[in-house]
Amino acid sequence: MAGLSQKISREVEIIPRDVSFEVATKQVPRYWFNDDPWSTHWMNALFSVVPVGERFICHTFADQLKKIKDPSIHKATLGLIRQERLHAREHAVMNETLSGFGVPLEDAEAILGKVLDVFKKYMSDETKLGFAAISEHFTASLSEVMFDNLELWDETELEIAAMMYWHFVEETEHKSVAFDVLMDRRSDDSDLGTYALRMATAGLSMGLFLPLIHGIWLYFVWKDGQLTNVRSAFKSFKSLMFGAAVVPKMFLTKTLPYIKPSFHPWDIDNRAHVAAWKTVYEETGDPLLAFTALREWHAKHGSYKPTIKQAATV
Repeated sequence: MAGLSQKISREVEIIPRDVSFEVATKQVPRYWFNDDPWSTHWMNALFSVVPVGERFICHTFADQLKKIKDPSIHKATLGLIRQERLHAREHAVMNETLSGFGVPLEDAEAILGKVLDVFKKYMSDETKLGFAAISEHFTASLSEVMFDNLELWDETELEIAAMMYWHFVEETEHKSVAFDVLMDRRSDDSDLGTYALRMATAGLSMGLFLPLIHGIWLYFVWKDGQLTNVRSAFKSFKSLMFGAAVVPKMFLTKTLPYIKPSFHPWDIDNRAHVAAWKTVYEETGDPLLAFTALREWHAKHGSYKPTIKQAATV
């Protein structure tokens, strides 16, 4: 399995796609995610940490470029850095729009920025790589869950959904790069030592960022005066925690394979889940058309059952 997964990681081309969604110039609804306050603020909590988090990833791997031994991993790392810079740019624009609704995104960015400043100052390069590897596993897991639950976005503004799935596709595309860099840098060390580093950084990351994201979520809900909106809270928990179960799958079910000593991100080969998006984008350069093609593929081959609103377009 490990040999096949490593082969896939060398076959997947990391392509930076310079996409501009111009969401700041559009009328984005206040509750843009399924017209629901609690659900929207959960996504806002994720959005709040994207720009600063992606920049941390870029800096971490830029510092490692000269130390990577494997030329194919070096090339993939360059692709990852370029993709993450574009993700940070587009999410920063989206965050400016959300801040216009009074969402205190700058508070969340400041908190995460202070945490990452501590990482940069006190942690070794290989420890930072361990954090980057588990962080990229979380984003790849979130992407995988979202591919399995496209219906979550049926009531969301098309351009925002297209932006998110551009991000999910590219997170899937480069999902093994951080892990491969860590393994490359640790190639002269013992397997046990590398595994211990992986588990330590995974445990600390879970213990730190899972409460942080959900604390930010509740903070946003409170600042918006929606803390007593029981209907919205129920709708959000039903979807995120139980129905689509985004949170349990992202942080638990999808994380469990990471514990295996033989784990590799491409042990789950979901290239087919993003192939339709990539094909149409390569032909048209249009992320909205690519997102439509992605929905069509999943409606035919996956578990996606579009709502009445979306059924006519799929």
